[in-house]
Amino acid sequence: MAEKKYTENLGLTQQDEEDFVDGAEISRSFRVLDEKVWKNTVDMDNAKQELYKKIGNIETNDLFGYTPETITYGDKGYLAFGYKDGETQSFTYLTSTNAKEWQNVGYTDRIKHLEYLDSGTYIGATNANMIHYLYGESGEFTQFPTSQNWEVNKIKAFGSRALIIGSKIIRAYMDYALDLYTLGVLPDEPLIDIVKINDEDKFVGCTEHIVYEYQNLIGSGTETQELIFEKNDEVISSILFKDNRLYYTTQSGNIYRSEPEHYTLMVKVAEGFETGKNKLIHYSGMFLLQTEHNVYTSTDCKEWKTTLTTNKKFNNAKYVNDKFAICGDEGVKFLSIEKSLKEQVNELNSALYPVGIVLAFVNGFDPNKSLLGEWEPIAKGQTLVGVNESDPDFNTVEKSGGLKDVTLSIKQIPVHSHQESDLSYVYTDEHPANNSIVTTNQNGRQNINMNIKSKTYTKNAGEGGAHSNLQPYITVFYWVRRK
Repeated sequence: MAEKKYTENLGLTQQDEEDFVDGAEISRSFRVLDEKVWKNTVDMDNAKQELYKKIGNIETNDLFGYTPETITYGDKGYLAFGYKDGETQSFTYLTSTNAKEWQNVGYTDRIKHLEYLDSGTYIGATNANMIHYLYGESGEFTQFPTSQNWEVNKIKAFGSRALIIGSKIIRAYMDYALDLYTLGVLPDEPLIDIVKINDEDKFVGCTEHIVYEYQNLIGSGTETQELIFEKNDEVISSILFKDNRLYYTTQSGNIYRSEPEHYTLMVKVAEGFETGKNKLIHYSGMFLLQTEHNVYTSTDCKEWKTTLTTNKKFNNAKYVNDKFAICGDEGVKFLSIEKSLKEQVNELNSALYPVGIVLAFVNGFDPNKSLLGEWEPIAKGQTLVGVNESDPDFNTVEKSGGLKDVTLSIKQIPVHSHQESDLSYVYTDEHPANNSIVTTNQNGRQNINMNIKSKTYTKNAGEGGAHSNLQPYITVFYWVRRK
């Protein structure tokens, strides 16, 4: 079989086949690779990589020589904060609409944490309690006056609100002015990261050794905190939630992953990374781990590839505007993600056969076996009619009606008449009818007066059966793509 030929030569595991191969699908996908693989234009490792996502172009922006510490993207475009060597007390923020041409907008405090809210607000924080925000058309960051004193480790945006975490949990949101609210739930030691794990205002946050579950941090209701587990043998560096699994990294260079929806069952899935603080993020099917001197990427969080290395320092990693952005001493490096062969096949399939399309075949071809998506038979024993919004019989899609056979009703029979046969009456007076009156006149003759009532009928014809209502036809198999 073609599938076996490919799986053996590419070394696909059983899990690979479950994730990517469904029999017919690998045949379709490898038809695209066929010339490359079997004409030896690339080696097998490269051919296998084309099945999966990979990092594409890497673009570097030096930001006028500034060292960026953080970056984000919003309605005003890209926004980055950085400093120059020897000028660590003077920090600037820079803006760009295309991530290539940058403008030095102004100076501010050392913003190390930055997010964009759906309300149109950029919100930043120093490592101390200095909060800044950019809102509306001002074009300049405003320092938010606060007397609160806390250590800030990270800002995470959740729609129009943000959580500022550290020695406190602060909820921030912007209506007409920035508002900060200190939540009642506080960890025993500063939080270093937090993630949202479902749509019911549930979160998981962590300190360097303890992982908590939280409720009601950005909505209404009383905030709650519940311990999930402690990790005292290693120092936690970052956490991530993806596909109902919780991931966390440690400064020992290890990555752990939970079972789906069972966050206490953590298993080590990768190890051997650069030790020290790190950050794990995910976007569009690609995991990225940033350490001080390396950036690693993976599609499954098990097998990793070193994508970037520096002799200087990487400060931060984020995904902004469909790209990974790595901030460091050499500027910002933007990493694009190339689509996997499977995604390319999916996109081509969806472009050719969008959801809702109806195909006709004159054989028993089942599109579920060769085309992506979910297909089902439609219009068995029926013909197709175009929608006409002004006709109540045809005003909505997939409305059915009509009859194969029809028996005519009286209203459907055309107006017509029948000629009656001539009638003759024979009279005898031997037994006059009950309704007759017999009298004798003066001439001795009898008069018979009769009241005759009668109905006349034509002779019956026809059998009252139904007639065929079919137009000339040819039968085909109709299939509609539902998903």
